[in-house]
Amino acid sequence: LQKAKDKNSIDVAKKLYKINHKSFESNFILARAYYLNHIYFKARKYAKIADSINETKDLYELMINIEKEDNGSLAIIAALKNKMLNLKNPHWVCNICKREYYNWQPECNNCKKLDSIEFKE
Repeated sequence: LQKAKDKNSIDVAKKLYKINHKSFESNFILARAYYLNHIYFKARKYAKIADSINETKDLYELMINIEKEDNGSLAIIAALKNKMLNLKNPHWVCNICKREYYNWQPECNNCKKLDSIEFKE
């Protein structure tokens, strides 16, 4: 029963990924589903894609856990911890969907609106 439940979490994450494979959330959720099912090479793959879209503490915590569980190098774990500690508070926010970003970009990754990201204090 537990294996069926775990497989179901991956199937649900894959369906979300197919809807929008370019979103941070889809990649993060798929990485987390693979991690929870101990499929570390796939978890690492989707976590890296999510990292290329957005940087969050939750993502770096997941990436650190993947490396720890998969006997990753201490240097990689230390680098991920350093990146997580050096994250700044997001200051760029989409006017439409309120998604937060650490850096300005021309288009919101979430709602796909152009020129909707503004600096907030």
